Amino acid sequence: MNNRKTLKLAAVIDGPGWNFSSWRHPDMPADAGENIDFFIQQAQLAEQAKFETLFLYDVSHVGPGNIPYYLSMFEGVSLMSALAMKTERLGLSLTASTSYTDPYNLARQVLSLDKLSKGRASLNAITSNPGGMVNFSRGHLGKADQYPMHREFLEILLGLWDTYEDDAFPRDKESGVFLNPRKIHPLITGESTSRWMVR
Repeated sequence: MNNRKTLKLAAVIDGPGWNFSSWRHPDMPADAGENIDFFIQQAQLAEQAKFETLFLYDVSHVGPGNIPYYLSMFEGVSLMSALAMKTERLGLSLTASTSYTDPYNLARQVLSLDKLSKGRASLNAITSNPGGMVNFSRGHLGKADQYPMHREFLEILLGLWDTYEDDAFPRDKESGVFLNPRKIHPLITGESTSRWMVR
């Protein structure tokens, strides 16, 4: 009887990492946080080593107290989209804040990454601390308000991904049918029928 369990590993891909002086190591490119060749090399090494996915942390603001890497780093969707073109099986998990973005924007970005990577995208959705609010046109909520908003955000996000059925786009050249409108469904929220649809 075979009761072997499978261990799945995720590699954190973080430029020079969280150490304040790691960029000074002789083998580390000083610009690793914004060096696409370095990220591609790391992603391909993780894939060759049979890692399940890459995981990218992100922040909503930077400042003097941040780890230096955070002062010069790629934005997650752009980076993971580039890595999707240079890997074949590796999962691509990015981090995004539900406090300072809107569900439609994030749903579309992650869905685009999922299509670019042929089904390898995932999302680490987080709340944020007050430091980021100066970068966005909204105030900061306390944790008591953030978490209910976070739950609602995720419900909308998942709902948006279901507004189109998998076979909504036959793209049949012979019949001339590109889209079957009966396979599109508006997102129903607690208060109203939303016009948001994402594809």
